[in-house]
Amino acid sequence: AVRPPRAAGETFRPKQGSKGVRPIRVALIAYRDDLNVGGSLRVLELLARSLDPSLVEAHIVFAYGQPGPVACRATVPCHFLDTRGPQDFAGWARARQMISKINPDILHFHNRVYWLHLALAGKAYKKMAHFHGPYFKRMSLVQRILMMQTPRLVDASVCITRGMRQNLVAAGWGVS
Repeated sequence: AVRPPRAAGETFRPKQGSKGVRPIRVALIAYRDDLNVGGSLRVLELLARSLDPSLVEAHIVFAYGQPGPVACRATVPCHFLDTRGPQDFAGWARARQMISKINPDILHFHNRVYWLHLALAGKAYKKMAHFHGPYFKRMSLVQRILMMQTPRLVDASVCITRGMRQNLVAAGWGVS
């Protein structure tokens, strides 16, 4: 659907009953619903709560674990893949089935969950990586190698600060 032009600062709102206009469907992806995950989970929760539901249909998807504090407070649907890790191949199939059921336009990765990219191979979802950092001092060699693959795996990157963006671009890890 083509949206009409808008003035600076004006928010587009589809008219009630508009044909052919549906909200963009976004799956916000995190490791687990556990506040020990840190700032990325808090950013995900705030984003899910702040998106205008007439424009964006948000879903929160947790790769591991069970409902926690975010799911209890959520104003959007929460889904749990209930996987045991990257080598849980039955979990890959469950993940593929659940993501297909949600049918998102965009997968917004707040945590990397690299195996999910493989589980969804062949699907045409747009992917976005959200970088919270810091990454550089506490990463293993395997983590660094995986992080270097980010530009190949996603269509866009969002950084929490300009400094983080500069670090990622300098390291070759972000989509510039």
